[in-house]
Amino acid sequence: MSLRYIVDPPHETADLLTPILARHRDWWSRQVMAMQSAAGEIILTGRVASYYHKQLAQEAFRDLPTQLRVRNDLQVVRQD
Repeated sequence: MSLRYIVDPPHETADLLTPILARHRDWWSRQVMAMQSAAGEIILTGRVASYYHKQLAQEAFRDLPTQLRVRNDLQVVRQD
């Protein structure tokens, strides 16, 4: 039996954004979206329940292989 290697083609940064969000179920909801702008920055939009969740969302993108700027446009909406 011979060894076979499967090479995963390079991913576009935009392809990686949704899986990053989905891994963080403690703060992520359908109201939070991440997209890549034409300038190459990652833009976070939507609503989160606290400033802590807003910071967690931004930190989730620090480990991307590319050094893209993250623009955090998330709104904090308190749910009392």
